[in-house]
Amino acid sequence: MAQFGDWPDFCEQWLRSDPGYFAVLLDLLAGGQTGDGLDHCSQCLISLALNACFTALNPHGLRVQIRRALRLGIGQREILQVLQMTAHLGVHACAIGVPVLMEALDERSSKAGAGEESKGPGEGGGRK
Repeated sequence: MAQFGDWPDFCEQWLRSDPGYFAVLLDLLAGGQTGDGLDHCSQCLISLALNACFTALNPHGLRVQIRRALRLGIGQREILQVLQMTAHLGVHACAIGVPVLMEALDERSSKAGAGEESKGPGEGGGRK
């Protein structure tokens, strides 16, 4: 609570489930809070993006980070921009992934069609 300004429900669950793991995780997360690195607002916006990213999509973590961002004084427009930027990752995945999927399906269909045509009558081949 002192380190991050809140205590999400999942922290209580992790602490009860495995106190040793929680201690290591807390040390890791808190270690990034000191030094000449990113400020708290930048760290929060990056955490927000990671929770919103289509590969993690953690609605609970996203809520925690949005509340934390608002507490830190981060504006609605900044939060929205981070969410828009993470949404672009999903768009790019679809823009690249869907054509690749279609290619693979076409190849599979072509191979299946070639296999059917090479079969003789009575073996499931030929056209009807």
